[in-house]
Amino acid sequence: MIEPCSSVHMFFMRFAIDVVYAVYDGTDELVVRKVVSDLRPWRLSACRGARVAIELPAGTVEARGLRPEDRLRFDPGSALGG
Repeated sequence: MIEPCSSVHMFFMRFAIDVVYAVYDGTDELVVRKVVSDLRPWRLSACRGARVAIELPAGTVEARGLRPEDRLRFDPGSALGG
């Protein structure tokens, strides 16, 4: 998760990623504004008005069925096994 961030570049990267752009809804939740699947090396992506970019392994957006207007809650402890 990169914040603040409204664009991503893939210069010098060797693999594709998925990107989820989102904004805060005034609580702890994020509202998805845009999803980008399979962003390949040497490409750019942006979402006007986004506050957060979440970079994920390629295929995650499709596997999780993420769509614009979905709501997400970021729990830092979950990434650490807590």
